[in-house]
Amino acid sequence: MEAIKELPRDIVASIGPTLAVFLPLVKAHESEISGVKHKTFKYGATERHQLDVYFPSGNFGGKAPVLFFVYGGGLMSGDRVFEPPADLFYRNVGAFFAKQGIVTVIADYRLYPHIKFPDPAEDIRDAMVWFVSNIDEVNKDVSTPADVDNIFIRGHSAGGAVAATLVLMPDLLPQDLRPRIKGLILQAGVYHFRDIVPLNPDVTSSYYGNEVQQREREPLGLVERAPENLLRGLSIITMIAEYDPPEYLAMHQDITKALNEKLGTPVQEIVMQGHNHISPNACLYSGEGEGWAFEVAEWVKVKSGI
Repeated sequence: MEAIKELPRDIVASIGPTLAVFLPLVKAHESEISGVKHKTFKYGATERHQLDVYFPSGNFGGKAPVLFFVYGGGLMSGDRVFEPPADLFYRNVGAFFAKQGIVTVIADYRLYPHIKFPDPAEDIRDAMVWFVSNIDEVNKDVSTPADVDNIFIRGHSAGGAVAATLVLMPDLLPQDLRPRIKGLILQAGVYHFRDIVPLNPDVTSSYYGNEVQQREREPLGLVERAPENLLRGLSIITMIAEYDPPEYLAMHQDITKALNEKLGTPVQEIVMQGHNHISPNACLYSGEGEGWAFEVAEWVKVKSGI
């Protein structure tokens, strides 16, 4: 982890060097990662409508809570598994949380320039609807089945915006799905465009629209206008890395403050010490820097009543 603080804070500039730090460490656990039972399903019409499910092994006692992980990529890139030679990344995420007794789902979603607002959030919603509707198929021949009454969502970077949009838009989730969602984890997300340029400007204008539309559609604006009862009963964590870019720290502080004001009680806040924007996911199954993930896994299990 010592190497991370010396890397650039700029996200694009840090991706390659960060992955290079963790790849050999994660590679040493390749057999363990590959040994975690997982299945791939298609939940929609295109090749971008696929999801991977990672299952706990052994007997965890009853059903397992479900964690949907929504990856980032600026709404321009991203896949549920990286391209070789980095193809252990995101597989390591699914396997890590499965090892903690949590069924983990990583779904692809459509990307720029083939999207309009709120297509990616609708894709994740559709993945969740498919998952719940086909749970018998999903749970077939697994030792610890998924509990679709205890669903959690973790969104990172642009995936944080997607996850927040899904939960904060009042009419986006079906009425029978919303009560199943017990927790939302927002990790260094893209939350607003107020004197901040966290996304490619072409993506921002194409996806979010003009400045008035951006204010209406951005997660911070959605929090500010959310009906009082929308988030009732939902547990929330906001997360930021010690070496995240300054604009992401500012957005983290703004969304955390807005959520605290909306809920009338502080959300749980995690600062991932020693990490940059990329390293929290890359480090899983490396044996280094995994403390935040153990904390999140324990939180999920407590909120699930385990």
